[in-house]
Amino acid sequence: NPIGIETAELNENIRLYPNPTSGKVSIEADGIVLIDVLDIAGRLRKSFEETNVIDLSDLEAGIFTLRIVLNKGTAVRKVVKR
Repeated sequence: NPIGIETAELNENIRLYPNPTSGKVSIEADGIVLIDVLDIAGRLRKSFEETNVIDLSDLEAGIFTLRIVLNKGTAVRKVVKR
């Protein structure tokens, strides 16, 4: 039995747009509980609860990881901020 965070393989069920973005990103997924935005070093930069639109306009340009916690598990996606 694996120990740790369960990662849901929901590739067909999660859509991010626009990507790349200059500010707001919409996430299409069912049952979003939490979205953490991590920088390239893995530091938590922002966190959003129970929303499907996040605003990255105050972050510098770069590649960020979104840790999307859903009712069914956790998915990880990349987003590019211009």
